[in-house]
Amino acid sequence: MKPTPQDIVIQTTLDLIRDRFAKMPATIENVRAAIVAVEYALIGVAEIGKSNCGYWVDIFQKSIGMHGAPWCLAMQQYVFKYVASFWLFPDLLPFDTASTQALWRWADQQDLTVSTFDALYSCDLVIWRDGSRDLGHVGCAVTDPNYAERNTITLIEGNTSTADWRDGGHVAEKVYTEGELNMGISRPDKRWCRGAIRFDKLYDMALHGATPTA
Repeated sequence: MKPTPQDIVIQTTLDLIRDRFAKMPATIENVRAAIVAVEYALIGVAEIGKSNCGYWVDIFQKSIGMHGAPWCLAMQQYVFKYVASFWLFPDLLPFDTASTQALWRWADQQDLTVSTFDALYSCDLVIWRDGSRDLGHVGCAVTDPNYAERNTITLIEGNTSTADWRDGGHVAEKVYTEGELNMGISRPDKRWCRGAIRFDKLYDMALHGATPTA
């Protein structure tokens, strides 16, 4: 699929972000800032043609070798891989899957998860589950919790829309209150937020070369 002028603008922006951050030390603060910058650069990406297709959607899926798959997680996989390349890190998210629930189970086995709002930080990956089904959604926190503004946190999500939590076909910024997330409370009849995968632990894993359990 040929890129549109907007696709080319996004790629140029990503290249500029890479060039700027690659000159900086690989501190956790700089890596966090790079992820947030890339997340914001991708706002506006949308499917083209049929569901789960499009210039950038194809790139996201290719990053994990899963063409045609639902892409909310493929987008986050791409972002973490792209930012890792700035500093020649091993993969910051070393479990290639398009399944949010498979990723959650893997992360939980590694002791990388939290299930309370006050434990969230920027670049944590927030995971939802669709009732009792093995389906779900993911968004990347691009702020720490804002306790001055009704206990809110801002996420950027792929394959979403302003009206739907998954399968919306766009990359969008969303703001949630602590009550809306209601983390860790299982709801077999509707979507619920399982919790989040901690970025600081993913960073430590990459920085120190820890080998995750498959």
